Amino acid sequence: DGKQGWFQTHKIPYQHPGIDEPAILGVAVDITERKQTEEILKENENKYRALVDLAVDGILLGSHDGIITDANESMCEIIGMSKGQFIGKHISILPFTEKTLMKNPLRFDLLQKGEVVLNEREFVHQDGYTVIVEMRSKMMPDGTYQSIFRDITKRKKAEKELKETNDRLKSIFRAAPTGIGVVKERVFIEVNPKICEMTGYRQEELVGQNARILYGNQEEYDFVGEEKYRQISKKGTGIVETRWRKKDGTIIDVLLASTPIDFNDLNEGITFIALDITKSKVGEEEIKSKNEELIKLNAEKDKFFSIIAHDLRNPFMGFLGFTEILKSDIHKLSLDELVEIADNMNKDAKNLFSLLTNLLDWSLSQRGLTVFNPDRLNLKEITELCIDHFRENANNKGISLSIDMQDNIFVTADKSMLNSIIRNLVSNAIKFTNKGDKIIITCKKAEGKMLFSVKDTGIGMSEDLQKGLFKIDNRTTREGTNEEPSTGLGLLLCKEFLEKNNGEIWVISSVGNGSEFIFSLPLA
Repeated sequence: DGKQGWFQTHKIPYQHPGIDEPAILGVAVDITERKQTEEILKENENKYRALVDLAVDGILLGSHDGIITDANESMCEIIGMSKGQFIGKHISILPFTEKTLMKNPLRFDLLQKGEVVLNEREFVHQDGYTVIVEMRSKMMPDGTYQSIFRDITKRKKAEKELKETNDRLKSIFRAAPTGIGVVKERVFIEVNPKICEMTGYRQEELVGQNARILYGNQEEYDFVGEEKYRQISKKGTGIVETRWRKKDGTIIDVLLASTPIDFNDLNEGITFIALDITKSKVGEEEIKSKNEELIKLNAEKDKFFSIIAHDLRNPFMGFLGFTEILKSDIHKLSLDELVEIADNMNKDAKNLFSLLTNLLDWSLSQRGLTVFNPDRLNLKEITELCIDHFRENANNKGISLSIDMQDNIFVTADKSMLNSIIRNLVSNAIKFTNKGDKIIITCKKAEGKMLFSVKDTGIGMSEDLQKGLFKIDNRTTREGTNEEPSTGLGLLLCKEFLEKNNGEIWVISSVGNGSEFIFSLPLA
């Protein structure tokens, strides 16, 4: 029928009766199906090997008695050893730390019972630093075992840093020289020691009590609540001057500055700052002057505590939620589910790190502690280095990120500040751009200046939203197209840093037509 097939043949010399010439007797067996099966097996084996070699996690194969038989390149990278140094040897040859082996000894007994063994271990890399891995092992039906090593060093470091940050925030809450508290439906949820000092009540006497306990009459209590929520609904913060009655009956004058934990749901609670201004009330004119000054100063404080109470708290809640899942259900989760949780935790950690970086930079700038070292800088080199950090984020969102600028444009600016400016603008562009959209970074010379542009084809913004940009007293936050958090603090940093470098920044945008942020700097 014209089809090709595989045959296995066997031939022997043969003398056929009646024929003088020697002949050959042959037997042919059709092995086409077997050959096709072998080809499929070979192809599958190649795919399996490619998958193992491409895996980011380290993969280790061994015999039933713990002798290592194979490993992928990622495993070599994690521990800093070549395959020749450990293949054919017992798994204990790997550079486990002594503490790890004492805390979690190798459990071949559990593997032989068919259990999946999961624990964290530490290695000492050949270069001397410590690597933390999540090790998952299982015995196969043929008696061999497979182990997957996931490098969680960065995650563990992030968890430690998040804990330290949380501890620092708690210490700020405790040590703040102003009264700080949280109320929900006007019931005290948290108060710091300064509130107790101001009112004469112990913490346990206030927490769980309605704020009415501090007011001399119902009328004043109602006024503060109505005025506070009226201001919050209008501009996001509420500043009210009132009078509190201390535990001993003494009346004190108090200035309250309040902001919601969740701007979309006031029922989630209100964070407030309380200042005892009794000594400041000497006369009506002095009161007026002091109030104006406090309102101005509290605009920045409100922004800071708003970020702590809302923008920083929410990512922490998400992160803690994932750790609770891991703590309670880690043995029930599949690898895909663990990968998804790890991805989400990594995303939250990156968002928190970005927010904390901007908070630190902003805090240093506000206190005049930012070091300013202007230098002659190659703009394209600086831009390319900054952009490299965002290509993965852009690719993950399906966004085209490109640079179109000359090689020989030099500006005079502080390198650290310029990096921060470009990072914030590109990060915002990615944040507010949809899949399939584009981000183009360009620059040109104009009248002795350099005009740098970050233009996207994203969701754009309204005129009202644009008016609130670059202002500390206007909250212009909104979520990105992938629900990324945003505080508006990055643009404030851009404006302050550009002013220090004799530059300016502005925006061109409309709803649905993308945004273009442009800043100028002096040419070198």
